[in-house]
Amino acid sequence: MTGRTRAAAKPTRRPRLTPPVPDAAAVQRILVAVRMGMDPARAALAEGISIATHQLWLDTGELEREHRQRTRRPRKTWQPALDYLEEVERAVARSELIALERVANAESGWEASRWILERRFADTWAKTPAGIRVRELEPDAAAAVLDEVPETRLDQLRRERDERNAAGSR
Repeated sequence: MTGRTRAAAKPTRRPRLTPPVPDAAAVQRILVAVRMGMDPARAALAEGISIATHQLWLDTGELEREHRQRTRRPRKTWQPALDYLEEVERAVARSELIALERVANAESGWEASRWILERRFADTWAKTPAGIRVRELEPDAAAAVLDEVPETRLDQLRRERDERNAAGSR
């Protein structure tokens, strides 16, 4: 290169949310799917939005929420991500409420709603604590955890059957 020098790089400004949050119609379709019980990331994927992009929007919305709590100043460029995060959180809460109402009112399909509650919202509705993964525990610890798990009606019936069979074979 003859006689040309490279210009000093200008400081770059913080990038806008890229890719931008989808249009309102796509967001509404995602929210409808989430209210029906679909996982938010899978609902976004059904709309042609990658799981990584969906997670980027949620993470950016969470960062904006934390920023506002600390500084009380909004960042306009991050507002769409915060709106998206809050709408997804409301849709998830609404789906839990809809499933709970079906179970409480014994509407048709209440068993399926109970199943969804036990699996999708395991921390609140599972029969056993969701954080316990017996296979990951040492054998002695696993036995102790299993001793603490409440006996289900099916387990109780099996135990009674086994006791009757043992008494009958004597």
